Amino acid sequence: MEYKNLSIKSEGSKNLIIINPNYKFWLKLDNTNIDYPVVQTDNNDHYLNYDFYNKPSDSGCIFMDHRDNAKSQNIILYGYDMRNKTMFNNLLKFKDKDFFDKIIKLEF
Repeated sequence: MEYKNLSIKSEGSKNLIIINPNYKFWLKLDNTNIDYPVVQTDNNDHYLNYDFYNKPSDSGCIFMDHRDNAKSQNIILYGYDMRNKTMFNNLLKFKDKDFFDKIIKLEF
């Protein structure tokens, strides 16, 4: 994954849309390593195997369900639980009530 080496967040949303027109928003959860761009396309298959730059990738890219709208009250996101503790691996921490109670901010 190239996310660590590229300052995508500092690029700003307009530039992210230029890099990938499927970009919808940035997802960041405090106290986790979840800090990624979120994309959406007309199907739920493409980003399982392609990264933010539309290059083939085993880890894919976090993406929003093709039927959802970013302004919806409920949004379904897909991403892998990677063994190297990236992507959605840190969601497992939410099983711990103390950890869950510490999360004060979800940004997107």
